[in-house]
Amino acid sequence: AKRSVVLIFQSGVEEAERVLKENEEKTAQLDCAMCYVKAVQSFLTFDHDVMAETDTYVKEVQRRCTAMGKGGLTLEQSLMVKIIIADCDLLRALLAFGQQTLANYVRGGLALRSASKAYAAVKSELPKLVPNHEIVEAACSMGYGAVNVAVSLMPEKILGLMKIVGFHGDRKLGLSSLDTAARSSDMRAPFAMLMMLTYQVAARPGLGLAVADGLDDCIQAATSILDLTQVTCPDAALFSYFRGRVAFLEKDVLRAGECFELAAGVGGQPEVRQLCKYETAMIHVLHLRWEEASTTLCKLCEDSPWSPGMYAFVAGIALAASGAASESQTKFRSVPELIKGKSLAIDKLVLRKVTAYTKSPLSEHCARVELLSMAYLANYIQWCGDELCENLIAFLQESASSIDNLPYFSASSALVVASCHIQLDEEDSAERHLRHVLTHAGACVDSCNGHVPAHATMQLAKVYKIRGEFAKARNALEKTKALYYDYDLESQVHVKVKAMLESLPR
Repeated sequence: AKRSVVLIFQSGVEEAERVLKENEEKTAQLDCAMCYVKAVQSFLTFDHDVMAETDTYVKEVQRRCTAMGKGGLTLEQSLMVKIIIADCDLLRALLAFGQQTLANYVRGGLALRSASKAYAAVKSELPKLVPNHEIVEAACSMGYGAVNVAVSLMPEKILGLMKIVGFHGDRKLGLSSLDTAARSSDMRAPFAMLMMLTYQVAARPGLGLAVADGLDDCIQAATSILDLTQVTCPDAALFSYFRGRVAFLEKDVLRAGECFELAAGVGGQPEVRQLCKYETAMIHVLHLRWEEASTTLCKLCEDSPWSPGMYAFVAGIALAASGAASESQTKFRSVPELIKGKSLAIDKLVLRKVTAYTKSPLSEHCARVELLSMAYLANYIQWCGDELCENLIAFLQESASSIDNLPYFSASSALVVASCHIQLDEEDSAERHLRHVLTHAGACVDSCNGHVPAHATMQLAKVYKIRGEFAKARNALEKTKALYYDYDLESQVHVKVKAMLESLPR
C-alpha cells in the first residue's frame, strides 16, 4: 500500500493503480490506498466523471470496511479499520466540496463531522496500544489534521445550515497533526505533505490568511515541506509543480514557469502535465502574450482527457483574444456537448458564459479582459511583481474607453486594475477603481457576473485593512455577504470573506 502511494507521486496514478490491482492479497489497507490514489487523480484533474467514479469507489470501500469492523479483530486492527472508514468520510467530503454547490458543501460538512468523531474516538483509544501506538497515531493524525483544517476554512453560512454547534475546527491543531503524519512512515505521509503544501501555497495566501509578513511565512513553511518530500518522494513531478507555486509566492513568475516546464517533463504524468500547461498558459496571459496563451490552451484541449468543456471554453476566449474570431466560435460551439450531464458549479458557469459569447461574439479586447479577469479570480494577479502590475495597468487603461458602454467588461477591467494597484501599495488609486466597479454593480448582479461587485467590495475591505481602518473593513465584508447572493461563485466568495473577517483585529 505504501509503495503504491509513493508511485502516485513518482510515476503517476496509472502506475499506482496497476500495482494495487496486481496485488492478489485484498486488504483494507490496499483498499484505502486505492481510495487515495483515485482521490488524488480527482483533485488533479477536477473532472466531473473522475470525481463521481472515485466517490462510488470510496463509498463501496467504506461499506466493506464497516462490515469488516463488526468483530474478530485485534484492538490495533479494529482501530485501523475505524481510521479507514473515517478516511473514506474525509475523502467523500473533499470530493463533495469539489462540486462547489451549497448542497454539496453541506453534504461534505456532515461527512467531515462523522470523520471528526471517528478520529477523536480512535485517539481516545491510543493509550491502550503500548507496542504499536506510533503506527496507529500517525494514521489517525493525517485525517484528524485534514478535518480540522478543512472545517476551519468553511464559511459560517455552511456551518449554520448544518446546525453544527461548536464544530469550527482548530487550524493550528490541524496543521500540527498533519506535520506529525508527514514525518511518519505511514502510507499517508505523502498525502499529509500534499495537504500542507496546498494550504501554504494556495489556501492561505489565496484566502487572505497570510497577515503581516505572512507570505514569507508561507514560503518558509512550503519550502520546509518540499525538503521533506525529497526523503519520501525525491524528484516527484507533483512536488516539482509545487516548487513553481512557491516561486509564484516569491513573485518570481519566470522561475515559476521554469519549474512548471520541469514538472511537466518528469515521469510523463498526464495529470501533472495538465496542471503545468494551464499554469504556463496563465503566465502567457499575465505577460499579455495572447497567441502563446491560445496555442498552449488549444494544445491542452487536444491532449487532456479531463475537464474538456472547461479547457475548450478558456481556449475559445484565448483564441478571441489573439484575433482568431472564427476559431473561437468553433471552440465555444463545442462546449455544451462536452459538459452535457456535468454538475460542477464551474461547468454551469461555463455553459451560461459560452451561450452568451456564442450569441454575441467577444471582441479582441473584451476577450483579453475576460482572460485577465479569470487570472484575477484564480489569484494570479497577487503573484505579479511591480513591472508586471504596471504593464497590466497600462494595457487596460489604454483601451478603457472602448468598453465604457459594456458594464461587465468595464467593471472587470477596473477590478483587475485595482488589484494591481493594491500590489503596488497604491491604495488610493485602487479605491478609485473599485468605486468605478461598484457604480456598474447593477449590470453585474446576474448569476454569471454577481461575483464582480462582491469581489470589488472584498478588495475595498482589503484597502481599509491596509490603512488600519478595521471597522470599515469589517463593514465592507459584511456588506459582501448581505448585498450579493445567488450567483455562481458565491460559496468561494463566502470562504474568502470568512477568512478575511478572521484576520481582522477585534
